[in-house]
Amino acid sequence: MIRRWRGPVMLVVVIAALLAVLRVQDRAPDAGVAATNRQGFSGDRAFEILGSLLEDNVPHPAGSAANRVIADRIVARLRAAGYQPEIQQGFKCSTLAPGCSVVRNIIAVREGRDAREAVLVTAHYDSVPGSVAAADDGAGVAAMLEIAELIAARGPLLHDVVFLFADAEETGLRGAMLFADAHPLMRRVAFVLNMEARGVTGPGMMFETGADNRALVAAYARAVPRPVANSLLYEVYRHMPNNTDFTIYKRRGASGLNFAFSRGAALYHSERDDLAHLDRRSLQHQGESVFATLLRIADTPVGDLAAAGDATYFDIGGRVLPRWPAAWNAPLAGLGLLLVLLASLRHVPRADGRSIAGSLAALALLIVLVVSFGWLLSWPLGKWPGVHPLDHPHPWPGRIALIAASVLAPLVVVALLARRVTVGAMSSVVWVVMGLLALAVSLTVPGASFVFIVPLLVYGVLAVIEAFAMRSGHNLTWVAAPAAFVAASYLALYHFLQLDVMFNFDVAQAKVIPLLLLTLPLLPIALAHVQRHGSRALIGAGSALVVGAAAVAMAVPTHTVDRPRGVNLLYVQDDAHASAQWQIQSFGEPGRALLDAMGFDAVKRPVLRLGVAPTDVYLKPATDRALATPVVEIDEDFERDGQRIVRGRVQSRRPTFQLGLAFAAHSPVLGLRIEGQPVLAGADDAPRIVGVHGVGGDPVAFELIATPRAALSVVAFDIGPLMADREGDAMLARRPADAAPLHAGNQSIVLHHLSLATEKT
Repeated sequence: MIRRWRGPVMLVVVIAALLAVLRVQDRAPDAGVAATNRQGFSGDRAFEILGSLLEDNVPHPAGSAANRVIADRIVARLRAAGYQPEIQQGFKCSTLAPGCSVVRNIIAVREGRDAREAVLVTAHYDSVPGSVAAADDGAGVAAMLEIAELIAARGPLLHDVVFLFADAEETGLRGAMLFADAHPLMRRVAFVLNMEARGVTGPGMMFETGADNRALVAAYARAVPRPVANSLLYEVYRHMPNNTDFTIYKRRGASGLNFAFSRGAALYHSERDDLAHLDRRSLQHQGESVFATLLRIADTPVGDLAAAGDATYFDIGGRVLPRWPAAWNAPLAGLGLLLVLLASLRHVPRADGRSIAGSLAALALLIVLVVSFGWLLSWPLGKWPGVHPLDHPHPWPGRIALIAASVLAPLVVVALLARRVTVGAMSSVVWVVMGLLALAVSLTVPGASFVFIVPLLVYGVLAVIEAFAMRSGHNLTWVAAPAAFVAASYLALYHFLQLDVMFNFDVAQAKVIPLLLLTLPLLPIALAHVQRHGSRALIGAGSALVVGAAAVAMAVPTHTVDRPRGVNLLYVQDDAHASAQWQIQSFGEPGRALLDAMGFDAVKRPVLRLGVAPTDVYLKPATDRALATPVVEIDEDFERDGQRIVRGRVQSRRPTFQLGLAFAAHSPVLGLRIEGQPVLAGADDAPRIVGVHGVGGDPVAFELIATPRAALSVVAFDIGPLMADREGDAMLARRPADAAPLHAGNQSIVLHHLSLATEKT
């Protein structure tokens, strides 16, 4: 009996130990630097700086009076540290996230011994309209100020260090654009260190770099005491539709590193992204990582950091960062595959074609089973509770259910095929397939290849030793198989936990994909155990664990005060409608309890967002507040070179943070310029919305280019904070505590429809 359960118990211990090592994925390291230590980065000092910046505890979007206050405090802090900060002001438009922003960048320079090149350290200081932004990106700003003060107290480094406190990141990266396009310092920037946040806790991960990053990644690995990074996440990130200010500098040819912490994503852009919810450990870890990296690269000749080629890398428990040139990936994969084939020589002669075919069938069945288990569990773990799309306050019951289901899958497979497959054949087939995958991935997605290469080499080297040096008489390689399983499991669990920042349990079938890396090497081990001891008890115990963990996951709260669902209350006044409306804007379902409490029917109804984009929302009539409507004045309307040109001005007449123009699907609009700068170029069949941020009540000039002799409809809109009144305040008072405003927050929106005649006026 003891021997029967020895292997399963060891399996549980190994997985538990690996998860303990990987606890860094959920939280930053505990180690810090005392505020009295002036040699190293102190998160405590940075937190005090952040408290002084955000003492008003209000949102501060680009162009707002509150953002000007934050800017003045940053400037004062820099001057106190001995800098002479420069203000770069401008009005910047772009076709990326079409629109414009008022920009007020703050720039300070610590001169180096050689002024030919510079290192840019940057974070943005503006917020979204609905958030105080302690984490995104107040933490980055406070860390920069702490670093600037530390650098000012040191002797000059080799290169100039440019500190850019960028504005208008949240409205389209336009502060970074203004600096990159118009500031002469950009011509000397060789490297960029950018700080961001997509949550309020977690390690300060280096999640993005650029091309030819081998030497830069090596500098990061040598400098940072607790590195957290891996090249697979960079491969994933660069194929996602996400951008930060770092994107702008990469497009201008600068190299660099991008840092962020991303746990607690339910508070990202939330009203509760405040000082009370910011994890000081995350501030410490990210700040110390950037500071250490800066000291290294700002004191290294640029040529020494310009090695051709990329690096492949991953961290082990946030302690070390194994890395090698990406050009080695294909040879390493080929070597691993060769070693596996060599080790398989003693197994293959004993395995007939039926056993090999059965092993291949087992692999196919395993993949189907793991993904199917994930899909089935997505209902009790995600769809029925209705979790937040980015975060869960109590993720471990769901995680355990998915891990246990993934371990259960190979047990079910080998129970079905135990009499048709030999352990040797199964082991050979599994590792040959792993070798082929390693080779294919190294040639197509080199940054991801380490997840196959590392366990493959562990198995290949040890299996050859066992097969030819030790002359073991067993079919299963008793050292190689468990060692490779441990290596594969670490990498599988690493990326399984990382997927929390992209997927939650409602798409558990996607979350379990990394766990296939754990289950494949488990197949021959599970087969050896089942052939000796049977499978019924293990399958029963595994099933009970899956069901029990899923039941607990269903019972725990899916939203809490500290991990709320995002819900905004919108007042919408549209001159195309007879009456105003209250609307619920939610990110994920708001929940029946909230709808009942705030007096909304639990039935969505179709509306046109900003008058042009079809969507379904919860709504009810509102008492008309008679808010001032945006003004549109047409100065010119004429034809030129086969195009219709409409020139005019649009202006808000009330306190707002965004003014804009919107065009319905299939509009004849061919282009749009705001204050002479392009924001739309070319025709598009989809609805288009152009926002202008931070102009207040100032008029904004536009030039509209359209197909001639076609009906032209425009919606002018403005968006401001929801001002207090009895009706709205009563609903907000009844909003449950486990819901909070997100992104733009509670809003008042006013729409003005304008139809321009087909004939010129």
